[in-house]
Amino acid sequence: MIFDADRTADLAHRGAGNALVLDGLAALPEFGIRQFKMIGNLTVQSNSAAQNVIVVRSLHDADLDLTCGGGSASYAGLRLEFGVVSRIRYSCSSNTLDSSGHPCWSGGVAPQYGLYATKLGSPVLDGGGNPILTQNSYCTLRPVIEDVPYGIWLDRCLGMQIREGTVEGCGTTGLTIDGGSSKIIVVGTDFEANRGQDVHCIGSDNNFVGIACGKVFTFGTNGPSAASRNRIIGGQCNSIVFTATTAYNVAETTFNITGAGNLTDSGTYNRTKGCFDAGNAAYYSRPRFGPTVSGSPFSFQNTNGDNMQVSVSGGTVSAIDIQTPVGGFFPSGATSGVFQLAPKDIIRITYSAAPTVNVWGV
Repeated sequence: MIFDADRTADLAHRGAGNALVLDGLAALPEFGIRQFKMIGNLTVQSNSAAQNVIVVRSLHDADLDLTCGGGSASYAGLRLEFGVVSRIRYSCSSNTLDSSGHPCWSGGVAPQYGLYATKLGSPVLDGGGNPILTQNSYCTLRPVIEDVPYGIWLDRCLGMQIREGTVEGCGTTGLTIDGGSSKIIVVGTDFEANRGQDVHCIGSDNNFVGIACGKVFTFGTNGPSAASRNRIIGGQCNSIVFTATTAYNVAETTFNITGAGNLTDSGTYNRTKGCFDAGNAAYYSRPRFGPTVSGSPFSFQNTNGDNMQVSVSGGTVSAIDIQTPVGGFFPSGATSGVFQLAPKDIIRITYSAAPTVNVWGV
């Protein structure tokens, strides 16, 4: 491949199928992965009747600089399969011009996915004939993706990094991390003006550091998969949503940046104590609520990831006992008052006339 003096090259595809395939498995089948060092930017234009614009498959320790110049509304601008410890700078944007000054959708239309990363469709065998893992792992992506339905979709990926850049203006979701993906790190990326969700994370043990979300960050659920042990650190979001069955996620960020955002937690043991509510200029604490006291003894467990205060007043109470996750119930020695429960702690109230109980975040 020959690049211009400014280290750019353009390819146009007018047929069916995938426009360009970089396949290390085809080049070196006995090993299955291959280095590929790109010294300039390659722009590929496809057409609306074709499939994926660019397919990168079975590459190891590669350096790529790619631009999608339009393609099919049913396929990806870049489909990444079995990329390992590679570095990819990638643009898929209606605002980008190719080296001839043409807008990047001049070939076809906006693809369905800006970037879709997934496993190989067929197994790869090692020298002993045993199948090896073929998920994308520990690659670094530097994206500029705008105005496609889905920005980045990570399917069963491991340890990928998304650094800087932007994923914005997407019709549905900026970044989707599915339930089979883990240890993804996203640093300093701008997610804004996406018309559905900025980030939808269903995977586990992923970290988001200093990102900017202008709309909604969702810790989500899909069938048996639910987001767990993920962290948002720094940066800002407008709304943060923990859906049902999500657990042990941590948010330590600024939210409600428009004054109309919110934080909603329908999961268990999610931690939000470090969040700053910009719209109300206050650190967030979980709102007060009063559980229905029914049946003596009445027990209440803290199923949040933050410490909670429990007040017990009125009624006729004979004993209030506390249980921690590592021991049985122990007597508080009081029949009323305010008690602090750590996550998973249980307060048990024995009474003959029901007291009033209120719970709020610390």
